[in-house]
Amino acid sequence: MALVLVVCFCASCLATSFSYTLGAPVWLTVPLAVTAAPPFVALCLQKEGHDAPVGTFRCPLVPLVPCLGIAVNLLLCASLDKWAWLRLAAWLVVGLVLYFSYGIMQQHESTLT
Repeated sequence: MALVLVVCFCASCLATSFSYTLGAPVWLTVPLAVTAAPPFVALCLQKEGHDAPVGTFRCPLVPLVPCLGIAVNLLLCASLDKWAWLRLAAWLVVGLVLYFSYGIMQQHESTLT
């Protein structure tokens, strides 16, 4: 249930941000933003089935702060231009090549023992 709410919220946030960055009119952007509210509120109000034992650390606003962080990061990612995404892809490929080549080169050490 919570996963469905998170997916609905993320999809509506992305749709809102894309429509805003593409220059959609306000009458289209505002309803998309409003559709993001009910799943987010439902997720934040959802109760956990258990409480932490007395004397242990409990973090305040646990469902609210992570959901807000995800929403803000999705909106920031949606506002990036295509060149930023291309740079990200290029650096990701470089990093993955280095990561896997190091793993392949160090593989022989584990087979010797």
